[in-house]
Amino acid sequence: EEALARLGVSFGEDGVCGDVVLSWPDPVLWLDPELTLLRQSVRCLTNLDARKRLWDKFAESSRLKNVAEVHVARALFLADALGNDDAAAAAFKKAFAKIDTLVSASSSSKSGAASATANGSSLEAPGAMVLCRAWMAFERSRGAGAEADAEKNSRSFLEADARAGVWLRAAEAARAAR
Repeated sequence: EEALARLGVSFGEDGVCGDVVLSWPDPVLWLDPELTLLRQSVRCLTNLDARKRLWDKFAESSRLKNVAEVHVARALFLADALGNDDAAAAAFKKAFAKIDTLVSASSSSKSGAASATANGSSLEAPGAMVLCRAWMAFERSRGAGAEADAEKNSRSFLEADARAGVWLRAAEAARAAR
């Protein structure tokens, strides 16, 4: 809780309250790609609703809102911890809507997306690649589930492929053309 307090998060009896405010000038530079601090912060909460609200705050209203790995972790939390694949798919879709602004914690700096756009190859922006690969992997793993949901899962996979899959194939084609 002490580490979270430094992030501007406080706890009430029913879970998280307060705003997530990070004091680092560039939060992407201190994140590791596995989001160790964020995941530990979420795990210290016992209430699943509080955990969900914290991931929501990280993804929507903090300085981390443009970090692709945060959106991926949020979506996978919705699927794995809450068992809500539809909400996870919606979270991936929502993150994809701002794909041009996403950066990656695994890139050396936040300038990766800006420089990729400047030289015309925004398809290979690190944040976009992280999100697209994770979304497609999620949809593939979900498609291996129960046959009762096969039609719904198939539609969801096709929608993801029409967005993230097209993005990935275009990036691969651009890379191969060089």
